[in-house]
Amino acid sequence: MASPNYDDKDVVICKPKQVSGTYADGDYYGEDATFASLPNAKTAAEISQDPSRYLCALGYFSFASLIDIKPPTGTLYIHSSSEPYNEEMVLNQERVDNWLDKFGMERHQIHCSGHAKAPDLFHIVKEIDARMLFPIHTEHQGMYVRATRNMTLVREGETYAL
Repeated sequence: MASPNYDDKDVVICKPKQVSGTYADGDYYGEDATFASLPNAKTAAEISQDPSRYLCALGYFSFASLIDIKPPTGTLYIHSSSEPYNEEMVLNQERVDNWLDKFGMERHQIHCSGHAKAPDLFHIVKEIDARMLFPIHTEHQGMYVRATRNMTLVREGETYAL
């Protein structure tokens, strides 16, 4: 599925506050100026007039927009990314949770890291039944013997004939 065009009539661009903390035209430069000046660009205040009409994609640094959007209590927040796996990510998640708590938003986690789960990978390896398997993007190469015997353990610096 392709991303929708930014000028699609059904796509609204949330115009962020910039340098002055307002929506002044002079605050936007380069690509930001292009998007901010589109007819389908709306401010958070405009979105707050009828927030149920919008599905907003907010990046980590856009959460301050919630102050002006004023989402109703119970508004859903879907976090479509991997769960925190290091200290920095845990701290960032705590900040996000604080924003969500402030506005009484309901949080849902959908794992979306781009990595398949181990049982799914083993199932795929069994289904494909390749003549050769070189597990290279894993910390646990040896686990693939559960799925195939046609496996070569990869060693750094070695060359392998295909």
